[in-house]
Amino acid sequence: MSQFTLNLRCHVFAVIAAMLSACAELPFIPLSMVSLQASSEPGCSDSEYRQQLIASANSGDAVAQGTLGDCLVADERLAEAELWYQRSAAQGAVHAQYNLALLYSRGFEGHAVDPESAAVNFRKAADQGYAPAQFNLALMLSRGEGVAQNKTEAADWYEKAATNGDARAAYNLAWLYYTGDGVEQSDKLTLRWYERAAELGDTNAMVRTGYAYYAGIGAKKNDKLARQWYRLAAELGVADAQFNLAAMYLESDGLQTDNARARELLQLAAEQGHGKAAAVLCKVAGECEALQKLQ
Repeated sequence: MSQFTLNLRCHVFAVIAAMLSACAELPFIPLSMVSLQASSEPGCSDSEYRQQLIASANSGDAVAQGTLGDCLVADERLAEAELWYQRSAAQGAVHAQYNLALLYSRGFEGHAVDPESAAVNFRKAADQGYAPAQFNLALMLSRGEGVAQNKTEAADWYEKAATNGDARAAYNLAWLYYTGDGVEQSDKLTLRWYERAAELGDTNAMVRTGYAYYAGIGAKKNDKLARQWYRLAAELGVADAQFNLAAMYLESDGLQTDNARARELLQLAAEQGHGKAAAVLCKVAGECEALQKLQ
């Protein structure tokens, strides 16, 4: 083993325990409301199409009313969009209920932010099984915005949204189980929902899932699965995953080591501003350019 490899391994593992632990301690960060849905109709700017749409909307067609609302949002005529969304939502159209809730959550000309009305409309869409509405309702319940704060109910809605494929909901639900906030603390369910979020493409959840398998939290320690999740996140450009995977490539864990790949991963992480990776490369290899950029 080269002196470089010995030094690199020494310095990486001087910080890896703290680094890995930090991966599991992400604070609960309320995620932003998702954007207003763009109209699926290509002809909003076409005058003949717009007239046909108006006629259908005036005749009571809920789909046309919601689509007209979309067109008006695109025109930035939000007060008029509200009226058509209201008519469509009154007929049970999920799309209109959801976009109406988004309008109220943000406010628009002549209408202040109205979290109570937003929550009412998110709940209507959530009751019909619409995952983005279920996520946003859970978020409002967790924050106590527009509704009485109720983290237990928030967890229920996060679970429904996560089951319906919303990665953000699975991620936030995992954090609730990690902290025991509104639910009974459970390492097993923390891992279950982080892994679900990871499967749905959330890169932060991939790192946390990797850490859970590395540390044996919520499941038996499994270095192979830890590497698998770190590798996937690293390939997607996540610096923490690149750093942690580098450490595992240096570690004698019963799996194949790869010192050259470890160095490459540290370089990739350092290039993204990862301070610990940059510090290790500077101290061990004299590669200090990335560290100097951070100072």
